[in-house]
Amino acid sequence: ACERQRQTLGAMATNWKAWLNNYDKVRARLDKFDIEKKLKEHGLVRISNFLPTEVADAALAALETEKKGWIKAEADRNYGANNIAHHFWALKHNAPPVLQKIFRVLSAVRPESLCTGFSAARYDSGDHIEPHDDRAYVQVTMMDGSGKDVTCSRDVALIWYLTKGWTAADGGLLRDVETGVEYVPEYNSVVLFQVPRFHEVTPVRSGRSRFSVYGWFLLPGKRYQLYKGEDEAKAALATAASKGAAHQAGKKQAAAKPAAVEDDEEAVDVEEEE
Repeated sequence: ACERQRQTLGAMATNWKAWLNNYDKVRARLDKFDIEKKLKEHGLVRISNFLPTEVADAALAALETEKKGWIKAEADRNYGANNIAHHFWALKHNAPPVLQKIFRVLSAVRPESLCTGFSAARYDSGDHIEPHDDRAYVQVTMMDGSGKDVTCSRDVALIWYLTKGWTAADGGLLRDVETGVEYVPEYNSVVLFQVPRFHEVTPVRSGRSRFSVYGWFLLPGKRYQLYKGEDEAKAALATAASKGAAHQAGKKQAAAKPAAVEDDEEAVDVEEEE
C-alpha cells in the first residue's frame, strides 16, 4: 500500500510539473476564463478552481514547509509616503523553485502586460491591511535592450488564495469597500480587480496561517494621480465607502421585493471544472 501511494504521489508530481512547463495547456486554461472581458464589465472578478488542484496543492505544500525566507511586511499609516497600515509576512525572490515557476505562470494571465512579479503572503493572527486602493507608480527597467527605466502604474491586481477550509469566522477576508462585499479566501480561487479600487484585508482571527500569492500588472505612464495628503486620501475612501453602503442598501431593498431582480455586486464569480 505504501509503495502504491508513493507511485501515485510521484505520478501527480510529474503531472503538475508537466502542466507548468506546457505553455499551450496553461494558455488554454487561462483563456477559458475570459478575464479581460469580465474585468472591463465588472471591475472585479473571482474565479474558483483557478489552476489545476495538483498545482495549488504543490504551492501550498511549499508555503507550509518554508521556514527561513519569510520577510516581515509592515508599515504605519503615512499618506504623505503613500503608505497604509499593514502587517503580514512576504516571500518573493527567495521563494522555493516550485513557487518561482508558478509565479511565471501567473504572469501569463495578462501576457501583453508588464508585471511587478509575484510574491507569496502569510497572514498570522492579527495580520491585516487597512483600506487602500493599490494606486502606486513602479519603475521598470525595460528588457528590450534599451535598458531604459519607465514609470508605470499598477493596473490590475491579482490574489490567488491557498488555504484549505478557511471560513468567514477565521477573519482575513478581502473586503471590497466599493460594494461592501466580503470575500472569504476560498482555496485555489483567484480575485482580480482593476486599480484603483478600495479594499482591505480584515484582521486574521484564526490560529492558522492564511496563505496567498499576489502581484500587479502594469501600464506605462502615470495613469492616475497619487494622493497629495491625508485629507485627499480620506475623502476618496469616504466616497468609496458611501458607494458601498448605498450598494448594500439597494440590495436589501431589492431583496425585500418578491419580484425584484438582484444586481451582480459589480463582480462576477466563475467556476472552473477540473
